[in-house]
Amino acid sequence: MADLRFSTALQAMLLLANAVRNGEPLVSSAQLGECLRTNPSFVRALLAPLFQAGLIETTRGRNGGVRLAKDADRITLWDVHQASGCGKALWEFRADVGDHPAAIRANDLLNRLNDEAGAAVAAVLAGQTLAEALDEVVS
Repeated sequence: MADLRFSTALQAMLLLANAVRNGEPLVSSAQLGECLRTNPSFVRALLAPLFQAGLIETTRGRNGGVRLAKDADRITLWDVHQASGCGKALWEFRADVGDHPAAIRANDLLNRLNDEAGAAVAAVLAGQTLAEALDEVVS
C-alpha cells in the first residue's frame, strides 16, 4: 500500500506557502481539510510532526490556524519528507526466504538498491525548496 504521508504533507505545506504569498496570515485546519478533501482532525494529525520539526507554527483559539514557521525558501522538500515520517525503505523484502543462496543474496541486493535509491531521493528533495516547488505548481 502506498504511503501518502509525504505527498499529503507536501500539499499542505504548499497550501501554507501559497497563503503566505497571498497575504493570508493563518490557515485553519478546516480550510486545509477542505483543500485536501479530508477532515480537519486528519489534517491536525498530519501537521503534528511538521510542528515538532519546526516547519510550521500554530495559533490556538477562535481565530487560530497554522502558518509556516520560516520562509518557504528556507524549507527544503527533504525537510518536509523527513518530518512527515517517511524515512522507511522504498521496498520491503521478505525475511523468510529460506536458505537458497540466490534468495539470500537477493535481499542483500534489495538493501543496496534501497540505500542507493534513498540517497538519490534525498539529493533531489534536498535540492529543491518549498518556494521553488510553489513556483512550479502555481505557474
